[in-house]
Amino acid sequence: MERGTQHTLTVTTHEKDGITFVKIKGSLASTTAAQGEEELKKIVDGGATKVVVNLAELDYIASAGLRVFLLVSKALGKANGALMISASKGMVREAIETGMGYGFAPLIRLFNTDEEAIAAFKS
Repeated sequence: MERGTQHTLTVTTHEKDGITFVKIKGSLASTTAAQGEEELKKIVDGGATKVVVNLAELDYIASAGLRVFLLVSKALGKANGALMISASKGMVREAIETGMGYGFAPLIRLFNTDEEAIAAFKS
């Protein structure tokens, strides 16, 4: 994103067959990370244990955004749950993969599609 670009974040959710699906759209930057964390924390606090976060419409992620996923993943792990990330692309996918190389790998699982993420819950 170019300097001066306004970061916005939209989070939508729905549940199906015991899995909570989250779609994140926009930018997960330092200015929107608190909002993202709050939205995902509500899901975990609501009792969800299986969460698939679809990032197909996430255009930008900063280290603050990666931190959100780590915190949520840890909280889900304490509840015997898991966080699966699907459909990330471009710079967002590269940032997540880089983070995985720095120790995020045990906490975050990355999939190409929601269907792959769902299948991982069954294995």
